[in-house]
Amino acid sequence: SVAYSKVYIPPITKRLNRQLPFMQFKDTDTRGAMYACAYDLAAHGVSPWCDVFLPAELAKFNYHQDVFLDAACAYTVPHNMGPLAGTVYVNKLIERFTNSSGDAQPLYLEFGHDVTIIFAMAALDLTRDVPPLSPEGPPPHRKFRTAEQTPFAANMVWEKFTCKHSFDGPQIRLVLNEETFPLHTCQQTKDDYKYGTCSLEAFIRANEYSTNIHFADPVWNASCGL
Repeated sequence: SVAYSKVYIPPITKRLNRQLPFMQFKDTDTRGAMYACAYDLAAHGVSPWCDVFLPAELAKFNYHQDVFLDAACAYTVPHNMGPLAGTVYVNKLIERFTNSSGDAQPLYLEFGHDVTIIFAMAALDLTRDVPPLSPEGPPPHRKFRTAEQTPFAANMVWEKFTCKHSFDGPQIRLVLNEETFPLHTCQQTKDDYKYGTCSLEAFIRANEYSTNIHFADPVWNASCGL
């Protein structure tokens, strides 16, 4: 994210100083004002800070957040630690879907942070970009988009359901921020693609990366440098 900051922030600072020469903005001021826009908008619904920037500049700030969080929590973390951390969530999810512990409940409510969702999505391999996000600038059709996947008050809902009219067995669905997020890693049938779901069996097979790793096992410890 530091590398991309050096690409997109200086031209914005230059524009602001050209329009307000008495202010003598620095790049750190510009970056701070962009964060002020985001937090002020989330808190109050409107923000005068956002009017300071052009739509294209705010889009670049969006991408800056993607590059930053991808490198901090997702696919470009050294030693694959982003997906690795997410295996804890995925394994618990599968345990509950299959009732392998024998005490699964019909409903769970849990609270976390945006990185909780990012770790989980990384382990599920649902938002990986190939090639990885670059500090040179955004690719045209990137999958990893924090503004859409982990905005303020983001929510992730997992559903296990049975619909005998359309499916032979239990189906899994992810509703991310009140919209179905297609489980493209395990979709097999026409109805899977139509509804964004997949069978429980296919979901488990698609997540062998997670089910083959457990906290503090050799793979975990090697990735963490232990």
